[in-house]
Amino acid sequence: MSMNNSKRRSHIELNRRFVGWCTREGVDVKSNDEVFFIDDNMLIRPEYLLNDLIYVDILKVGEFNPDNIKYYQDFANSFGTIIVIKEEYMSELDDITKQHLIDKHDIFI
Repeated sequence: MSMNNSKRRSHIELNRRFVGWCTREGVDVKSNDEVFFIDDNMLIRPEYLLNDLIYVDILKVGEFNPDNIKYYQDFANSFGTIIVIKEEYMSELDDITKQHLIDKHDIFI
């Protein structure tokens, strides 16, 4: 199996897992096609939109850059709530419920 096939399968598995969580929790999910200009140096295209309210970006291993947190904060201030999930923590999604996000983090989905 080539490296590209391995990465593609990993990406498909991440998406399947996230969409499966949304289905189990009764959260409407759709792919996001919009690209957002944060400033002259950064574009953000979150992968998903939950209930037409909350953006979700799933970062593959090695994609997270702590310097980019500022851009995600700017995104949230300008365009709306964004949830960033690192691939390394995707397994923890099974321990989180929609109600948990509503109660603990005041995120309405």
